[in-house]
Amino acid sequence: MKVVFCIPGNNFSGKFLSCWTTLIQEMTSKGINWKLIRGYQPNIYRVRNELAKMALNEGFDKIMWIDSDIIFSSNDFFKLLNHKFDIISGLYMAQMEGEYEIDMSELRVKARGDYYYAAISESRTFLKVSEVKSLNIFTVRSNGMGFMLINKRVFTDIGNMWFDPLDKGRIISEDISFQIKARELGYKSYVDPSIIVGHEKKVILK
Repeated sequence: MKVVFCIPGNNFSGKFLSCWTTLIQEMTSKGINWKLIRGYQPNIYRVRNELAKMALNEGFDKIMWIDSDIIFSSNDFFKLLNHKFDIISGLYMAQMEGEYEIDMSELRVKARGDYYYAAISESRTFLKVSEVKSLNIFTVRSNGMGFMLINKRVFTDIGNMWFDPLDKGRIISEDISFQIKARELGYKSYVDPSIIVGHEKKVILK
């Protein structure tokens, strides 16, 4: 198995580096062929496109996306690797501060002051924490790409400019735009709810 890791970002906490170091050690012991590709620029659409382009040139089988603020265990990654789905991810929490609205193909969801998982379910709602406790692997319309493993062929089938924003009445984020393009080609986004990784955020004390 050959896996290339795409990690967008230029700041990495001690917790993240501990996670990454442990994963490297365990992949080496398991004989997994891996490569790291990292880059940063303020335009998230552009940096994801550039990382994907470099990853495809490496000739690897899988592309693993990990955001620089995700805290994970090696087992979280190996669970994803053992699945046979073309797009598979874990879950991580996000807090909707104030009123948050997302629009995807006439989808509008609003949330206020609660914690949600960064995924949009097939029933067109954000996933609340209590909603996934008893679920097995399921599909979503889209999921945050903070911890997502994707088969190389999804990228080759889309063609290029994988993360360019779609305009569905308003600009769609890069991760959702990518998954819309994949869905139009027949791919589905799967989530393993047993994989819940941390989402490291700064807290202002006042």
